[in-house]
Amino acid sequence: MVPLSIVIFILVLLSGFFSGTETAFSCANKIKLKSMATLGKKNAKAVLTFADDKYDKLITAILVGNNIVNLTASALGAILFGQLIADQATATTVSTAVMTVVVLILGEITPK
Repeated sequence: MVPLSIVIFILVLLSGFFSGTETAFSCANKIKLKSMATLGKKNAKAVLTFADDKYDKLITAILVGNNIVNLTASALGAILFGQLIADQATATTVSTAVMTVVVLILGEITPK
């Protein structure tokens, strides 16, 4: 039960990472990035390359990754609550409610 909880926690953190990354790239100030790249900042050059040339592929990869971790966390949450609550109908309802709130607040809203 504890290892399953740890895996779910890690997945929710990954969801937050993907959500934060998506927001960072979509809101990046390209003028400032170009200025920093001109000054020789290697990280700025890399970010600018992704923001300009590979934006569509980057966002697609981020969204796919985010969906994978969210779905996996929800599925594992259903297993966890199924172990904790004897009545399967109640376990399913509680799992759906809890995982929806956790993923939305910790994995989607807070990182953005």
